[in-house]
Amino acid sequence: MTHYCTSGDVSIAPDAAIAAGTVLRADVGSAIAIASGACLGLGCVLHAQGGRIEVEPSASLGAGVLVVGNCRIGSQACIGTSTTLHNVNVGPGQLIPPGSLLGAAGRSAAGVGQTTEKRNSPGNSSSGKTATMEPEPSPWDEPEPAHSSPDSGSGSSPDPNPDPNPDPNQRRSATGPTATGKVYGREQFERIRGAFS
Repeated sequence: MTHYCTSGDVSIAPDAAIAAGTVLRADVGSAIAIASGACLGLGCVLHAQGGRIEVEPSASLGAGVLVVGNCRIGSQACIGTSTTLHNVNVGPGQLIPPGSLLGAAGRSAAGVGQTTEKRNSPGNSSSGKTATMEPEPSPWDEPEPAHSSPDSGSGSSPDPNPDPNPDPNQRRSATGPTATGKVYGREQFERIRGAFS
């Protein structure tokens, strides 16, 4: 039993090192060739589409590297962890920093290392193939609720003159959130609970 998965036309040299969780998948009409002394780190995914993926002798791919399409990784090249390669060739002995994204024209590329396109940013629109995701607003960015006056009876306001030397033996009344007060995370909880109802 192997600790990695192969599908399609995949050839692996007997002395290549392939870590657990690696997936080598070649679509119909495509192939993957792993040469002698090559090293594929934990959880690498190589998916040959419309061509061939070649990992030449003594090349090293770090953990979590994704290689898609038609690619050649030159001998003694070193691909940093969590890097994505899409239809590109990496020269012999070339070093690619971790987290790089190298891709074909028409795709968005971000991160460090060599890229084939400019980073997708708010004044730099790219092709329609690029999905832009806006970050979810943080609850910390919400404005603080206005404190009601002590006369209104709804909620409580902070003590304007706190005791600088409180007596630890004196019991203070702690007031929790009231029905009208805001409870951190309640909106998110209700939204999630509603999704499962």
